[in-house]
Amino acid sequence: MHNNSRESYDKCKADDNFKRIIHRIARFFETRIGSKLTDREVKNLMFQTGDIPENDMNMVRPKITNLIKADMLEEMGSSYDPNTRRNVRLVTWKMPRSLFGGG
Repeated sequence: MHNNSRESYDKCKADDNFKRIIHRIARFFETRIGSKLTDREVKNLMFQTGDIPENDMNMVRPKITNLIKADMLEEMGSSYDPNTRRNVRLVTWKMPRSLFGGG
């Protein structure tokens, strides 16, 4: 992995819970390379699998934004969200699989 990729990941400074959730979201996306998901879809899937403790958009939305800023996720268009009646971002994994020892 590139040194600047690791540095970007390390720059996500936050409390332990925030870091834990960021790590889980990164892991979640790493296993779904090529998937384009809305923040709500990420939240729903992660809550169903027990990766986040609460069914709350605040559990994922700010962390996804941090991962985009850290160049680990990227926005790939938009999709209509019937819950909010708005177009919302689609995000996808950008980092190499090796970040977590994957190959």
